[in-house]
Amino acid sequence: MGKYQFSYEEKLTIIREHEENHKTLKAICEAVKIPVIAIGGITKENVRELAGSGICGIAVISAIFAQEDVKEASKELCERTKEMLAK
Repeated sequence: MGKYQFSYEEKLTIIREHEENHKTLKAICEAVKIPVIAIGGITKENVRELAGSGICGIAVISAIFAQEDVKEASKELCERTKEMLAK
């Protein structure tokens, strides 16, 4: 069985859901007076998508401990997170 191909409509739905999630996260950050930490499904590949949301940090487990080189995974994710937070 080959890779699943998303239809145009499915791609639009994914994009809309992503945009809506980002708007929701940003609204939460603006509504509360406590620091907001993003958790769940965050990886080195997608952490930059959180830029501009207002979060002050991330919490991960699998993004680090599921990797072969935990030290390198930690370093790389930390660097990408700092870049994301600076935007």
